[in-house]
Amino acid sequence: MRVYICSIMALAALAVTALYAWGPEATVESAAIAGILCAIGWLYGSLTYELDQKGTRASVGFLLFPAAAFAVANWTVPLIVCVTVFALEIRRRAPLHKTLFNSTSLALANAVSIIAFRATGGSGWAGHDRIPVVSVIALLVAHNLTSSGVTSGVIALSSGQPLGRTWRAVTGKTIIDDVLVSPFTAVIAYTAVKYPIGWTIVGCTTLIWINRLYQTNRALQRVSHEMLELMVSAIEARDPYTSGHSRRVSRMSVEIARAIGLSHREVERIRVAGLLHDVGKIHEKYAPILSKPDRLTRDEWILMKEHPVDGENLVRNVSQLHDVLPAVRHHHERWDGAGYPDGLRGESIPLMARVMAIADTIDAMTSDRSYRRGLSVEEVRKEVERCAGTQFDPAIVGKLLAGPYWDALFAPMESDNATRYELKLVSDSNPAPEKVVA
Repeated sequence: MRVYICSIMALAALAVTALYAWGPEATVESAAIAGILCAIGWLYGSLTYELDQKGTRASVGFLLFPAAAFAVANWTVPLIVCVTVFALEIRRRAPLHKTLFNSTSLALANAVSIIAFRATGGSGWAGHDRIPVVSVIALLVAHNLTSSGVTSGVIALSSGQPLGRTWRAVTGKTIIDDVLVSPFTAVIAYTAVKYPIGWTIVGCTTLIWINRLYQTNRALQRVSHEMLELMVSAIEARDPYTSGHSRRVSRMSVEIARAIGLSHREVERIRVAGLLHDVGKIHEKYAPILSKPDRLTRDEWILMKEHPVDGENLVRNVSQLHDVLPAVRHHHERWDGAGYPDGLRGESIPLMARVMAIADTIDAMTSDRSYRRGLSVEEVRKEVERCAGTQFDPAIVGKLLAGPYWDALFAPMESDNATRYELKLVSDSNPAPEKVVA
């Protein structure tokens, strides 16, 4: 980790040196414009919004740093950004390693973005009335890719997760926000150069409304997440033998979805579907069966096979969950057509349901019951291999067993939340100094 942080510092110094050699020369006016924008960013550093359910928070102040790059586009910008972020982290009493990483990584992101900006014909608003659209796009893309890339690297090293998977998780949380607010950075830069500083400060107050928008959006997401958790808790309260089952199936489904290369959005929907796959069991008619410690009778088994349809009917009442309905209904279908409730076969079974069927069965095999002990990991692997092509999609099984994701299925659930990270200018409400965060 020390080597990685030192490498980021060295790359930032190299990029600033390259900008200095390339030119143009810095002027007092250009340095003042960059300094004012970064100073406002420092002041707005206390405006944060919740990024996820783990307590991680992000700041809208980072918007002012690419704005400074738009305004003057010279070597002074990454230096001033570095000093500003360093001061911001000191004010937050962040650990030294975190302070060095955050300040130099954002300096590197700004230096690289300015290089991309100038390489595509951009010269900054100072002294110019127009900037090529391609240069605007180049600066924003370079800044976001560099920032997310170096952050993903430190998270991957700290957590031991693959870099590609980590990068998808990092960008998946912020990509929509970045796209929506990126053009606003160019507007701030233009007002800083073309109008008195008072107008710039007035324009920057829009950040308060952006922060409020973020807060509202995250609050709605948090409420949705908590409602899902409430429903899951209600289901599992019915069945003491499957306590935690829905959460484990959700987490395993996520690992399998990553193993077959699904997008971040698809992975997130599979996570939700995993939490809700047994929601139909909340129906009163299943209560006597779920509290029964012995094997089910034939009639009880026939009744229990109705829970996927009941779950679909229940979830259908929530419009935002309509895309997970096929997974909830068909997670007990089999590849050979012998499953239920509809006897679907092969690829006619929705992909999310095929993924979840594997996760659901693995958790069932590893869980203890009053009438049997759970299987070992090796026994489960052999059973999954045996059932490929009959119960499970053989292509999904092949990818799952061939990569590193198989072992991740059996990691303790606590490891999911063991480490908290920061994205961009992010402050954790309960930071752990012994962990490297970005």
